[in-house]
Amino acid sequence: MALNITAPGGALIIAEEDITKSGRKLSPFTLTGTVAWFHKAGYGFINIDTMMEWPQRLPAGSQIYVSREDLTVAEDSICSLEPGMQVRFKVFKPLSGRDVAAA
Repeated sequence: MALNITAPGGALIIAEEDITKSGRKLSPFTLTGTVAWFHKAGYGFINIDTMMEWPQRLPAGSQIYVSREDLTVAEDSICSLEPGMQVRFKVFKPLSGRDVAAA
């Protein structure tokens, strides 16, 4: 088994399955967190449970942005989040200039 494999220079390796249809590069790891708040307009923030190193370094407890467009929910479920929900997600660096977002 191989652990902590990196590209030359220590960069993260992004697999093709970690690239979305929109061309965004998703993290090769999954994080967990708790929904801090989610507005009915379709956006909100998640408090991350553990420290994150990519695409930027954030300590545990930091809030990251989430949008309704990036949610995957069970069939016939409402595409929304509620404060206090436990969630799993990958992260990406948005083209909008925002530091980091959840998908």
